[in-house]
Amino acid sequence: MRKTLCTLLAMLFLFIYFTACKDDKNKLPGIAKDIDISLPKQIAPASSNQFDSAYAQLFFARYPRLNTIQQDWVDFYRERNYSFAWADSNGITGAAQNLHNRINNLSDDGLDDSLLYRQQFNRLFDEALLMGKNELKDSNFIFTEMMLSAQYFMYARQIYGALSAKELKELGWNIAPKKISYFEYLNEVLKDSSKDVFKAEPVYVQYGLLKDFLKKYKEIEMAGGWPLVDSTIKKLKPGDSSLSIPAIKRRLFISGDLTIADTTRLFDALLAEAVKKFRTRHGLSDTALIDKNTCSEMNVPVSKRIEEILINMERCRWLPYNPGPDYIIVNIPDYRLYVYENNKVQFSMKVVVGKEASKTVIFNDTLKIIAFSPYWNVPYSIYKNELKGRLSAAYLKRNNMEIVSEGRVRQLPGKNNSLGLVKFLFPNSYNIYFHDTPAKDRFNFTNRAFSHGCIRLSEPKMLAKYLLRNEPKYTDQVIDSLMHLNKEVQVRLKQPVPVFIGYFTAFVNTQNGMLNFRKDIYGHDPQVLSWLAKK
Repeated sequence: MRKTLCTLLAMLFLFIYFTACKDDKNKLPGIAKDIDISLPKQIAPASSNQFDSAYAQLFFARYPRLNTIQQDWVDFYRERNYSFAWADSNGITGAAQNLHNRINNLSDDGLDDSLLYRQQFNRLFDEALLMGKNELKDSNFIFTEMMLSAQYFMYARQIYGALSAKELKELGWNIAPKKISYFEYLNEVLKDSSKDVFKAEPVYVQYGLLKDFLKKYKEIEMAGGWPLVDSTIKKLKPGDSSLSIPAIKRRLFISGDLTIADTTRLFDALLAEAVKKFRTRHGLSDTALIDKNTCSEMNVPVSKRIEEILINMERCRWLPYNPGPDYIIVNIPDYRLYVYENNKVQFSMKVVVGKEASKTVIFNDTLKIIAFSPYWNVPYSIYKNELKGRLSAAYLKRNNMEIVSEGRVRQLPGKNNSLGLVKFLFPNSYNIYFHDTPAKDRFNFTNRAFSHGCIRLSEPKMLAKYLLRNEPKYTDQVIDSLMHLNKEVQVRLKQPVPVFIGYFTAFVNTQNGMLNFRKDIYGHDPQVLSWLAKK
């Protein structure tokens, strides 16, 4: 009988509560007595005021579609003993207002602007703004506090979160997914409750740079985009005059490559500089030449460019947000290697990457060893497909090779060695590394996908000198001599360097601030776009 009575009383309480949900000013129980007012393990709360932890169950019962972030939410408030994060003695904080504005504008990040419980959230927030500092115990204020944190965690998962390792692998991405404790990050930014929560987001730096251009390109699209140019143009150079030039000038002015609006037909000096800038941004040679390739890039619609920006913003979410300060990154579609020191590019160089049939793998590891005057141990796949049956004594002598055992062949050190005079090892299961090459002419091509998967460097000695810069015994002369031995010598780095082999078809050059686009040479972009559509 007593058990039945308790059940009926509990059901009555829930009925009264949920029928009162329409009135968010309904007074629920105040501060729990079992809360320790000394706030042990508290991380810089916005307020010493706390709310009853029992509100959590009521909150997620009222807003069940937020249950996917419930554990993060609970961890966050347990860590701060259920003290307010988004309100202080004066009411709603500036950080709360920043958050409210940001998550009501998800389209700025190229995401679907749908927001769970938008109407309820905005009503709660607007009412809380009107409340005074003495109303923190009001249920409406407490629900606003809880909703702000819930919406933050929903936002954080969309913006900062990477896919699982399995999902990334299906997209051809083998860089280890980043791990972020969302509630620890939120506690960190809330140490100063007046701070903009989004000033230092835990996302790779390129994300913010691309986001700025996303806004600009959307504005261009809203204004009608840019005009098509004459696709039949074969060649135009400085000094030429053509009926096609006014449209080209208009096109380049809209995209920001040409600084002054001009409708004349003359290919003048200003247009020459604009063409060079445009071609460089699109991976073409740095010349003032308008040809078929230039016109083809100009005629890519702004909607397509926006799509490419979005795809690569998504890729930025998958990278460690702080890979450095010192690291090396290769951007496969850019055919270029960048060396970062203290998070700034020290130098870059052209590279050759894997061809379509033997794509360079997207992954990360740590560069530990420089092998001077290397042997080339021919991979079995190359032996089987290209060398088997051809290894006569004359062939071996001509190519400076030797048979090690059945199915195993290696090329001896020397200037004609396929790996050149030096290679750089970051041991991995894909058997990919950096190396020199005797085929220097390949670096003169715009599209440099020629290798079996490894990455050939245009300036390997420069990289070797840089990696050994803090070891005085490795002078320029010593390094040069190590590169011309008849036996391989390996040098283990005292300070190994993180290496990232990435894939970005849109990126911002941090040295000049220019937005760049590259061909999707391996056809990865459609897969990412498909994932974005599901997101």
